[in-house]
Amino acid sequence: MLKLWIDRSSGHGFSFTVFWTVFDDPVESENAAFNAIVDILLDNCGKWRSICLDLQESPLKKFLSVIPSRTPKIREIDLLCSGN
Repeated sequence: MLKLWIDRSSGHGFSFTVFWTVFDDPVESENAAFNAIVDILLDNCGKWRSICLDLQESPLKKFLSVIPSRTPKIREIDLLCSGN
């Protein structure tokens, strides 16, 4: 579904919010699903417009590693720490 949504954004770019809190005993399938989502978003970082991230340090570093070099369309970045 996420890939389709990104494909439909075409050359316009897309905006998104990611809020993810990992509890003491995370479920493996949830982590795998989250990592797949992160990979899709990172693969399409050239289309990002406005992003809001509320993540723990490790996944946050993945997102920040592509900014600004691979994000020419980005206009707004919001970083939150409410879940960490």
